[in-house]
Amino acid sequence: MKTPKPEKTKKQLSASDKLFHKLQIKFTVLVTGVCTALIFACLAGMLIANYLSTESMIYSSLDKALSLPLDYILGENESDEINECSIIIATEAGEHTIVDYKYLTEDEFALLVDIAQSGVREYTLSGRSFRIASKDTTFLGNPAQVYAIYDFTHLHLIFVGESLIVCITLGTFIIVLGILSFLLSGRLLSPARVSLIKQKDLVANAGHELKTPITIISANLDVLRAEGEISPENEKWVENIDTQTKRMQELVTELLELSSFEASANTPVMKEFDLGELVESNCLSFEASCYEDGKTLELQCEEARVISDEQCWNKIIGVLLDNAVKYSPSGEKITVSLSIKNRQRKKMRAEFVVSNKGEIPKEELPFIFERFHKVGHKSNSFGLGLAMAKSITELLGGKITAVSENGTTSFIVRIPV
Repeated sequence: MKTPKPEKTKKQLSASDKLFHKLQIKFTVLVTGVCTALIFACLAGMLIANYLSTESMIYSSLDKALSLPLDYILGENESDEINECSIIIATEAGEHTIVDYKYLTEDEFALLVDIAQSGVREYTLSGRSFRIASKDTTFLGNPAQVYAIYDFTHLHLIFVGESLIVCITLGTFIIVLGILSFLLSGRLLSPARVSLIKQKDLVANAGHELKTPITIISANLDVLRAEGEISPENEKWVENIDTQTKRMQELVTELLELSSFEASANTPVMKEFDLGELVESNCLSFEASCYEDGKTLELQCEEARVISDEQCWNKIIGVLLDNAVKYSPSGEKITVSLSIKNRQRKKMRAEFVVSNKGEIPKEELPFIFERFHKVGHKSNSFGLGLAMAKSITELLGGKITAVSENGTTSFIVRIPV
């Protein structure tokens, strides 16, 4: 088997940088969305006002033309009201008297009249748009109808042009505003970024500083016990000190591990290894603790030789198995599965799932991957394991989710390999 060539890794971002970029994007979307909605409302109001004004102009012209007496319409006096509309007088005998032909033929006028008689009041003919209105009257002593035909093609084109200009203006505004908002957010949110970086540095530095005194306390306890200078009545206090020292040591170790995985300098070491074998070995290490509590561990594992970071995967698997064993009720079954999706494609994805009995309240689910968040007050953990699993998963370009329903909780890890 050929040794895979090392891939060029992108510059890794620290957890603080990732969170800062998320805040930038949220700020940009919020500002752009609010401003766009306000501008859109103004421009839409302007377009509606123009549309209503155009409709009012058309109906006003038709009403003026129809309100004129027939004698005045058929007279030789020119009228602005007549010149805006073409007028047809149609008798019941089918005879048409046309006033002001403009550019339409007699056959086209007759077609428009037939269309209007069928109830249609707006029609497109020869690429032009017409609005038709009518009224009943008498002509030469016979019942007739007067039809006023208004060509509003030019008004329609003006409205369409205005709408296009508004859309282009709005699109340009959104792009420019989005860019400016993103650039501006860098300045506005810089204090938050500095605060996040200081917070992460504080945790890392505090962890390093605490290691020395904890180690000294633990060493002193060992010396006292070795010399046998502890009285029986003080033994319980020494035991308590020892227990809390070990607990503090575990906390510091987890904090330092979390800080190291979240650091921007931490780059995944990509190499080929058997992921299925790694899952099996981790499950074997937890079988003893499962046996003590009467729990069973069921493994469904596909053959999975992948290129990824073995150390990161080992930590993710260990955290999720430890979490399942710790919170699964006695006598219940823990299910572990590993599968490879899209094997025939270049973008393969490993899917690792750990399920156990016990349901997490819905209100807790959004927060379980946060630091120091513990489900239930009786939890003996520090609330850092799942936060670490999330950080490592994101470091590898994947995603971890939790589903808790029907009395079962499942943690699903999907990572490209």
